[in-house]
Amino acid sequence: MQKELPPELIIAVERILEPHKEYKHVQTNVQDTLNELFPTEESLLQISVVQAQLEEQRSALQAEVAQLSETLTKEQDPGRMQRIQELIAGLLSQMNRIREKATESEAIVRSITKDIQRLDHAKKNLALSMTTLKRLQMLVNGLEQLDIFVKERQYPQISQTLGAVKQLSIFFKPYMAIDRIAAVWRRFQESQGAVRGLVEEDFEAFVLKDPSKPISSTIIADCCLVVDVLGDDVRNHLIDKYCNMELKDYRRIFRPTDEAGQLDNLSRRFSWFRRILGLHEEEHANVFPASWNVGKILCGKFTEITAEDVNTLLSRLGPKLTVNLLLENLQHAIEFETFVSRKYGVGLQDVLASTPSKASSNRSISSAFEKYMGVFVDAQDRAISDMMAAYRGIKSRTSVEDQAIKEEDNHYVLSSSGDLFYFYAQTLEQCAKFTTGKPLHDLFVVFRKWLRIYAGKSMAFDAGLPLMISQMSLLITKFTNALVRSRPLRDTGAEQILLDFQALKSCLLRMPSTGDPESIPTTYTKAATKLTVQVETILKVVSAPVDPQEPFIMNYIVLIGDSSFSNFQKILDLKGIPGVAQNNLLDHFLTTTSTKDELPSTSFLSSLDMDPSASQITTRPSMDSGSHTPRSGTPGTDSPKTTERREVLSSLRGLVTFAVKRDRENKNQT
Repeated sequence: MQKELPPELIIAVERILEPHKEYKHVQTNVQDTLNELFPTEESLLQISVVQAQLEEQRSALQAEVAQLSETLTKEQDPGRMQRIQELIAGLLSQMNRIREKATESEAIVRSITKDIQRLDHAKKNLALSMTTLKRLQMLVNGLEQLDIFVKERQYPQISQTLGAVKQLSIFFKPYMAIDRIAAVWRRFQESQGAVRGLVEEDFEAFVLKDPSKPISSTIIADCCLVVDVLGDDVRNHLIDKYCNMELKDYRRIFRPTDEAGQLDNLSRRFSWFRRILGLHEEEHANVFPASWNVGKILCGKFTEITAEDVNTLLSRLGPKLTVNLLLENLQHAIEFETFVSRKYGVGLQDVLASTPSKASSNRSISSAFEKYMGVFVDAQDRAISDMMAAYRGIKSRTSVEDQAIKEEDNHYVLSSSGDLFYFYAQTLEQCAKFTTGKPLHDLFVVFRKWLRIYAGKSMAFDAGLPLMISQMSLLITKFTNALVRSRPLRDTGAEQILLDFQALKSCLLRMPSTGDPESIPTTYTKAATKLTVQVETILKVVSAPVDPQEPFIMNYIVLIGDSSFSNFQKILDLKGIPGVAQNNLLDHFLTTTSTKDELPSTSFLSSLDMDPSASQITTRPSMDSGSHTPRSGTPGTDSPKTTERREVLSSLRGLVTFAVKRDRENKNQT
């Protein structure tokens, strides 16, 4: 155990061990050192041993200090430092001498290799000059041969020679400042021009079938090889010229200012071009290389010209344009474009993109009609307006369709709704066949406007709101009775029924909506919630597992909220609990509820009929009893019977009937 030393002893020891002034920065704690050397009183008996160890340490430290002092003295010898400086100076002097020798050696090597480098440059220049002269000679000879072949119209030889001359001419482009080479280059350009003129002359004679200068298809096929050598610009120019020659009569016959070029003769344009395309394939297509795509380009050129003419004709007609004229010619245009796309196995835009003309608009014929489709939309607007006027003029109309629906479902569906939706379907299908752009959206806007008018918006809906609530109450009653008859309900089955019922509830809540959720009346929402929450509660209790019993009973108390023995037994019957297990649960239920005096003795389950009769299931509320109020009773209560005729506008049933009718018609057509 360590003890505090007397202050007098500490002062005496520090006086003996007082450090030298140069080591004053080293701090020592005398008391800690003594406690470390003599941790106990018994260790004081070993003071002589400790003293000897300290003496040995002191001697070793003194020896080390003496050795370090001697080494420091040797390293600080002035003579040694002077010798080092002299050695460094000698090294620097030697490096300077080496640098001077290297400079002298470099100068000697340059003087030796100067003549060799001059000879190498002369050799390279001589070789380049010889190569240039040889190529120039080959170029001149090639041009002379080319001139001979051009005079004799030997196109196979022209294509080979012209290709070789073009390759050689590329080498001389950097030497155009030399007069001799510039003269040869000009001669080459003149030869190319002569070849081009010769090819165009023969092409024109071949297409026009000049009897004074007959040209065989073999010669034109050889000309195409020459055109490929001349380059893309010449090929595109030649194809464009050929297309213009083929369509020259088309421009003359079908001018927009002439009778033949009017919009009602658009089908004649397509018939004329099909004949020209057939002649091209029979007489001219085999002379052009397949890679040129001349037939496709010819179709693209015709499409561009016709699209411009159609746009001009439509703009001239203005208000005189009729729907029948518009749609009839648009149908012809779409059929022609489909024919072209199928013929070449690509889209129409790819056909238009193949046209080499820089001024090509890549605009299809049918696209010229799109901005005038407002005529079609306005016509549908007027047609629906006339239909609405007819519906307003006939307050009550029973068609054959109404009678069929009445016999089958004991419902009346307004025949006007079926007619309207059938008209909508036909018109949408027709418009989508022509265009899927802005006109289709404009048609949608028109349909939406008239649907809102037809629905009568809020006033017409409010008049039928009590009926909708009554029908919803009947539906919930049917669902509850069917649920009771479906017992026993297992946990998984009850959960699935709950999910299905929630989907049904969501559908019921959205049914009165016109697209805006805020348009649903609050009265309807409250009635729907009140009618569906009780069924949901029953299903939640039935879907809960009975084991363990305590949570099941507490779940019943929380959700149902009564202490009725018979109501709890109804839940057990719905779950299909056997007799012995049911008795145990009933005993446990009585024990639990006996301590809960605040629970009422009845709830909505008290009116749940566990043996619903057929008459209750088929009962429907009367529609002719004046004003209707939402049913506030619980599911399972008896609904009033009536023998009066029931008239109802069932939107959902009407839509289903319309869909079935449309499906049958489509099957009959196919």
